[in-house]
Amino acid sequence: MENLKWKINNNSKTPIYLQVHNFIKEAIVSGKLKIGMKLSQRKVAEIFKISRMPVAEAFSMLEAEGFIVTKPQSGTVVSNNVWALLNGENPSFWQTYIGSGRQRDMPQGLLNIFKQLETPNKMLGDWIPSEFKPQEPLIKAMYDAIKRVSSTNDLGQVRFSGIDSLKNTLVRHLERYGIHTSPNNIMITAGIGESLMCIALGLLGNGISLIHETPSFINTIMLFQSTGVNMEPIPMDSGGINIEKFIAKVNRVKKAILYVQLTNHNPTGIHTCKDRRNAILAASNDLRVPVIENDMFRDFVFERNYPRPLKAFDKNEQVIYVGSLWSGFMGFKASWVVASEFIIEKLKYVSINFELMPNTLLQIIVDEMLSNGYYYDYMKKLSPLITHQYYEIKRLFDKYLGQIAFWRTAAPSFFIWIEFNKQIDVVKLHQASEAMLFFQGNMFDWTDTHHARINTVGVEPSTLELWMRKVCEIIK
Repeated sequence: MENLKWKINNNSKTPIYLQVHNFIKEAIVSGKLKIGMKLSQRKVAEIFKISRMPVAEAFSMLEAEGFIVTKPQSGTVVSNNVWALLNGENPSFWQTYIGSGRQRDMPQGLLNIFKQLETPNKMLGDWIPSEFKPQEPLIKAMYDAIKRVSSTNDLGQVRFSGIDSLKNTLVRHLERYGIHTSPNNIMITAGIGESLMCIALGLLGNGISLIHETPSFINTIMLFQSTGVNMEPIPMDSGGINIEKFIAKVNRVKKAILYVQLTNHNPTGIHTCKDRRNAILAASNDLRVPVIENDMFRDFVFERNYPRPLKAFDKNEQVIYVGSLWSGFMGFKASWVVASEFIIEKLKYVSINFELMPNTLLQIIVDEMLSNGYYYDYMKKLSPLITHQYYEIKRLFDKYLGQIAFWRTAAPSFFIWIEFNKQIDVVKLHQASEAMLFFQGNMFDWTDTHHARINTVGVEPSTLELWMRKVCEIIK
């Protein structure tokens, strides 16, 4: 490989990872790189004098196309897939259609992280510490659900917006947040992603501008982008989105919808203050801008006087509210949309067309968990544990990263958003630290290479301390 003579064209409009992909592909097809030859991401990055991230993305593409293969104990080698080599492309009938769908491809770095979440024994910071015991309310609710299923016909119901008993339970649940609604204004889904997908498919499209906070979780943004809407980011400060820039954006476009996550914002952990919430709702009313309010992490704020959701003050039915049940298990998710009956009917049609009817057994379990108080009892016990965890992690930050990074130190939050000194490239730091306990900034803002997000619930302090020591060694 050392004999390969090539340089990145920094003036080209072709992304670096695609330049690397095209060069290696041509070298394999032409025979410069022989079948069975070992390839190293580190070596390629050194030869081309670039970081490993674009090389990793290029390798992922080449492996998907059949040009290279990663084997246990052998590493990455040039494939012996003769048809791929002869044709210079993947022989699959579907190859010409890949990438033509409306859904934007996930950035390769983010895709790699999600793939590794499936790998056991990886220190990824997305497991729940054992003392949190998230299975407790679930086990109690499942026991009651089994008795209920054996004596009723709940499983025989066909309800595209959710079973009646759970919707009635959610009416009482939402009153805790100041939201007064009725079962006809609720639609239940299998997770926040499904709720947002129904909204995107049913209500968004070409000619609409979706104004959103930045940074934002890329997965959500890509979901909205796939509908053809024009994405309009709004910067944030410690209090939330900038109201003046929001108003200016609305005045420049014809149709606008605002998407916000005001509580435990992902990735910054910002809790939008009460005054800013009032200003957002007032401006949205004056400008006649509908609002999508994602409130999925509300139950992780334990202050009694914490500001209520926008939906609690929504007199004109301009707010679509998306909430969820928190669970320590990635495979157990429940969410709900609260909106006007007209919008719920529209979203129900989407659910019918795409057969997204939520699992009835899951709904029964959630119903039992809420109606019997198991969920509330658990969250009450969790409150001091989460608070202690937050301040313990903050102590570690102060000890190890205080000289090289900055983070907000407001009320305890689900996420901590770290800003490293400008001379530190977080993308390279992420590649070098094998224990991936954080998501790098460009997972939330394409241009951000100086921030990192840590999930305070998904990492044990002792594991985090080991990682911080390693980070300090790498930076030195």
